[in-house]
Amino acid sequence: MTTQLPQTTTNSIRTIHLFTSAYPQLLTASKASTLLPYLKSAVSSIEKKTKDDKTTSTEDEQTIADYLLKIFRAAIPHMPKTATGFGQDLQLALQPMILKPSAGLNVSTIVPSQ
Repeated sequence: MTTQLPQTTTNSIRTIHLFTSAYPQLLTASKASTLLPYLKSAVSSIEKKTKDDKTTSTEDEQTIADYLLKIFRAAIPHMPKTATGFGQDLQLALQPMILKPSAGLNVSTIVPSQ
């Protein structure tokens, strides 16, 4: 039963990504805040596996982190300037990825190529 949970989570986040890609204003700061625990969980799980086992993350964890970064990248420009609380929470979640990048994390997902 627990093997189905990550797939369900992955599919749900993929669906949110599709909606956000089509209409970024749909994701408000409060709704985006509910997604932060999924990012923190995926990032910490990826970092732990990379540190302990010297292996890359599972596909589900990587997929969840990638989709969440794409969601935030699409939605943030459409959020009001008053969404500073969400911005600070997102910064705290992303800081470990930037300060100590691991092989399993794709930080380039959030930074558009020039």
